[in-house]
Amino acid sequence: MEDMYRYMMMSAMNIFVSPIVTVAAALPVVIYIVARWRTYRDYGGGDPHLGAKVALCVFRIAAFQLLLAGGFMISYGLLTTMDGEARTSIFRLAGGLFIPGLIVFAVHTIALHSTNFQSMPAVVRMFNGINMMQTGIMGFVALTLACILMLQKDVPSEMNRMAWSLVLVYVPAWVAQGAMFLRSTIDEELPKAVVRQSDDASRTGTGT
Repeated sequence: MEDMYRYMMMSAMNIFVSPIVTVAAALPVVIYIVARWRTYRDYGGGDPHLGAKVALCVFRIAAFQLLLAGGFMISYGLLTTMDGEARTSIFRLAGGLFIPGLIVFAVHTIALHSTNFQSMPAVVRMFNGINMMQTGIMGFVALTLACILMLQKDVPSEMNRMAWSLVLVYVPAWVAQGAMFLRSTIDEELPKAVVRQSDDASRTGTGT
């Protein structure tokens, strides 16, 4: 039983770690090239903070996904009926994921505010979109898995608890990220208010 439990935990960690490694290895190069092209197109010049923003965002979203994985383990540790060493191991693993994720996320978020990401937000917005997609895929899979298990017969209770632990962490994070991403996109696309002088005022020479 203990060996099966350890194998299950290692398999779960591979599911969480694989997307993080994929993002860290492949996407930064693509985003850097696209962001550089968009910077020259939109602003007519280069972005001196482009490389720094790409590097900071890579570690920032990796840390965020690590936080979600740690949150899942905490949720599962609270819901599980296993006692003794098994539950303690779950919480230890959760702490090992959550603590470094929180530290790295906080440090890189603070460092990101020292760049020009507010005036040139393309890099951060692209990484936020990728982060939302990663979280959404996990939330979608978790919700589907939980519903499938709920409609089956003779499903082990621990499987149900693990599936609903995923739902409790990833689905709210998916919804929150989607709302923030949509709001930032809408705010960026809203036209700026322009004060125009009325025709009557211009005819009468008001303001001259």
